[in-house]
Amino acid sequence: MKKFVLVVLAAAMFVGIGIQDASAENGLKKGTFALGVDTSPNMIIHGKYLLASDLALTAGLGLGIKGGDAKGTDIAIEVGVRKYLMVADFAPFVGGVLSYASTKDSNLTDFALYAEGGAEYFLSKHFSFEGSVRFGYNSIKVKNGFNDTTFGTGRAAVGANFYF
Repeated sequence: MKKFVLVVLAAAMFVGIGIQDASAENGLKKGTFALGVDTSPNMIIHGKYLLASDLALTAGLGLGIKGGDAKGTDIAIEVGVRKYLMVADFAPFVGGVLSYASTKDSNLTDFALYAEGGAEYFLSKHFSFEGSVRFGYNSIKVKNGFNDTTFGTGRAAVGANFYF
């Protein structure tokens, strides 16, 4: 599945490189809303709302309902803020993300607070690719008493966004 996603992203990028008129505009405008997905191993669909052309509120939601022997429900929520350093077709950004996940009927909970950095590249006014990395604190707790706390990278992913 990951190979398919990477092939589609690469093909879209090559198609977008030839579009000259698209470079005049991008989706970074006050009041714009975007939906996106990425290649990280989480189940979250991301949303973004631009408070200003260089400042966005981000949110993500993921849901997984398991059947068979793995019965349970997985839920994940993310909220954050993103500051674009340049409002252009190539737009680097920095930000922060707060994340909470509960899996298999709360047998495992995951809390994270990350600083995020990356860049977004617009192929057209409504479509962009982005790459990002996260660095920060992550705490995982399991009902049986196992606890794991990590300070380090949390995600390195590429994604695609559609702006409305």
